[in-house]
Amino acid sequence: MDAIDYYNSSPELKQLYDSRVRHYTIKQHTKLVYGQFFKYFDNIELPIKKELFLAFLALHDIGKPIAEKSDNRNNQYIYTQLIIERTNINWSTYSFTVTEKNIVLLLASTDCIGEFFQNKKDIQTVSRELYDLGQKSGLGIGQFFYLFMVYYQCDVAAYTADAGGIKFLEHLFEYKNDSKVFDNNEKLLLFSNIYQTKYKELKNIIYEHNI
Repeated sequence: MDAIDYYNSSPELKQLYDSRVRHYTIKQHTKLVYGQFFKYFDNIELPIKKELFLAFLALHDIGKPIAEKSDNRNNQYIYTQLIIERTNINWSTYSFTVTEKNIVLLLASTDCIGEFFQNKKDIQTVSRELYDLGQKSGLGIGQFFYLFMVYYQCDVAAYTADAGGIKFLEHLFEYKNDSKVFDNNEKLLLFSNIYQTKYKELKNIIYEHNI
């Protein structure tokens, strides 16, 4: 990985990174996620330290192989949080505080935006969940929501051909000259029409605190 390398930090993590879940190993997918971050968000100011966000991206799917083996994919967030809790490599090196580590744990706790985009959760449920997480993070709902959107976009953007992955989730994004379009006003990738509308509706509810 390009920034914080957990791959060789312990036999447990190496085994998990080498585990294949569907089309990719966790290591392969994580590298694709990193690639999308550095391509589109490297120069964007985040609400938290870039090193902290990269630490999260490095570990965001680390519990997935355990959940797959247990035949309950919904538990991947619990397993990911447990592994993050006991992963000490680099937390002290970068002087991350307990509060900062808590932000990582909150980001790792759910895929509510993905579930919203897939119509698995309604907008009111997701907005309440994000509001609660934002309050717990200490960042406030606006900054936490933006941070979560950057994470979500880097994650799903990895499942596209221009990211170096398999062509799969192209329908989520707008493209120009075979690259995703970056929306300078939102400081996010531009979704395709249907998903951009859903994003704006969710953002409006969250920012108006109409939840």
